[in-house]
Amino acid sequence: MDSSIIFNILFIALIISGLIGLLLYFLWKKPKRPKADSVQAQAEKYSIPILVEYTKVMINEFINTNLMDMGLSGEEYERRQAVVNELRNAMRNAISGEIRDKLYLKEHIEAILEHDYGLNEKNIDLVIPFKQPDRLTSQDRFDILMNHFKKKHGYKALTFMIEKHKLGLLKRIIEGGKSESYVITEEEIQAVYRKEIRGLDFKDKLDVIVQRVYQLYKGFGVTDEIRDMNIDGLSGGVSGAPSKMTTVEHVAELVGQMRSSKRGNNSVWIFYKGKTIHLSFLEFETDLELKRVAQNIYKHNSPGPLTETSGFVVNDMADGSRVVVVRPPFAESWAFWVRKFDIPNLSIENLISDTHEQADLARNMIKNLMKGAQTTAYTGKTGAGKTSLMMTSIGFMYAFLNLRTVELIFELNLRQLYPERNSIAFRELPTIPGQEALNLNKKTDTDVSILGEVASQSVATWMIQMTQVGSLFTIFSHHAVTTRQLIKWFRDALLAMQIMQDERLAEEQVAEAIKWDIHVTRDQQGNRYIERITEITLVQYDESFFENTNDYEQLMKESIRRKHGPLWKERNILEYRDGGYVAVNPISPDRIQEMRGNMLEEDQIAFDAFISKHWGGN
Repeated sequence: MDSSIIFNILFIALIISGLIGLLLYFLWKKPKRPKADSVQAQAEKYSIPILVEYTKVMINEFINTNLMDMGLSGEEYERRQAVVNELRNAMRNAISGEIRDKLYLKEHIEAILEHDYGLNEKNIDLVIPFKQPDRLTSQDRFDILMNHFKKKHGYKALTFMIEKHKLGLLKRIIEGGKSESYVITEEEIQAVYRKEIRGLDFKDKLDVIVQRVYQLYKGFGVTDEIRDMNIDGLSGGVSGAPSKMTTVEHVAELVGQMRSSKRGNNSVWIFYKGKTIHLSFLEFETDLELKRVAQNIYKHNSPGPLTETSGFVVNDMADGSRVVVVRPPFAESWAFWVRKFDIPNLSIENLISDTHEQADLARNMIKNLMKGAQTTAYTGKTGAGKTSLMMTSIGFMYAFLNLRTVELIFELNLRQLYPERNSIAFRELPTIPGQEALNLNKKTDTDVSILGEVASQSVATWMIQMTQVGSLFTIFSHHAVTTRQLIKWFRDALLAMQIMQDERLAEEQVAEAIKWDIHVTRDQQGNRYIERITEITLVQYDESFFENTNDYEQLMKESIRRKHGPLWKERNILEYRDGGYVAVNPISPDRIQEMRGNMLEEDQIAFDAFISKHWGGN
């Protein structure tokens, strides 16, 4: 082969090799882009679900480790075992609404996330984008705001935020602006966030993340911190479209419905100062999360399983809150209601405040009823404040009287309110019927019988029995709207339970038992007040009438009147009018004497002065 040809081939090969080498060089020198899966892996590593799972594994390992295999000394073993036992108790009690156990468990979660998982100032913003407010969700903003306000206002944080930023006003937003409702929107939370939050340090961020992990691990989801606040109540699962599909003709119509309607898990509501407010910016992440919360929130003191057959459960929580949970198929979705009582701040002055004119008139009237040992019904619709008023009224009773309470659930918490009084509560159990609890109640030195709520015919018979034997007087609550409705309801209950057969005799017995009706209500703005205090008395007939009258027509009229006429009469003693309390009709003379007979001498004198001041004497 000609040498020139060989040279050319070699030269070309050299050039090609150089080009390939140059290309490889530039390819190698060019900065490598991160692989998509590595970015995703980093995002997952610092996601809330991963943190929840890691926390769960670490705590389970800690409490399930066999300490005998660790070679600990006796003192170390006992110390470690004590910590394990305390942590187990906290995990069990946290879902009961026990704040101390919740805080203890959160301390462990914080230690795990910071020291074991390695959350620090460099990576904590990967969990929640704290430095990018526009990327925060409504839940993120709300959690940050709650943590912010709690530092100064504690469990009044939510109340403070609502009042300061006027979030509890009536709005015309839902249903295309056609309907009025109480609702706190995503836009409002965003506006509050911009006004309140100027910056967050590492501890603030860590607190928010710890709370988020806790509420998904052992807490009550998005309602966890809300449940602890000093509000009247909380509910979930009571709005939004249920998850079941509706049959539609066209796919486009189905898509349109899904886009325009809220899901069933957009369903967090609070009961605040007599108003039911929808937190429309907050929702359970999934229907399964709502179900998890509903299944856990009633578990205090192990009331038993909530099955498809039972359908619902009513129970109390560690802090005295009442909880009701329902489930399918009894209800169209899982749902729960928590009714709270602000026991530390429960007082007659807060319930009957000086914002109402002559508030002292109403307070003293209730005071005299309690000192006068009067069987009294506290009536009103749900949320009007009848149970709270009944609880504070007990403070007016003489402290030497023994209090005995029969309830379906422990709700009144009288031992917490009045720890130095002789008081105990009984409740009905599947193995102990309420009638047995009532029979026992009679044998426990009872002076005052208390029924938390009369809501069933069987409980109505308990109340009538309580007034007849075993105690000085009785107080209870009921949902009746009018006094006539109250008496009729109890009369019908006695007939239905076959305690009595004659309608008029049953009605007479009820009217003789219930002496007073304190009716509370709330207006559309959530303002609560006592609408009226009503005295109930039997109609008195002149027993000598038939002996002293010979007129046949008058005798017949009187016989018909006694057979078919009214057995009792109601008279409003106090009414709420034009923003204040007004003394209306005087108390009947016989009732005054009855009340005086149950009072100490100094209270008799004060009672006489009270009567003279407001009714001019009798």
